[in-house]
Amino acid sequence: DNRYPEIFKEIKGIISSPNQILSFGCSTGEECETLQELYFPNIKIIGLDISEKVIKNNIEKNKYKNIKYYS
Repeated sequence: DNRYPEIFKEIKGIISSPNQILSFGCSTGEECETLQELYFPNIKIIGLDISEKVIKNNIEKNKYKNIKYYS
């Protein structure tokens, strides 16, 4: 789900290749996937959420080597 395309495009224009990205409050991980697929395909993305259950589900369904989820 590309919820913030204008913001993500602006960030990519300012910092085209960051070392890593933190998605704080990543919930189901959709934002992490969008960042990986559309904006930063080779960048490490860290999804962080308070819900251990959500993070466990994200880890199980994760198909991206550069996305890691933590609670």
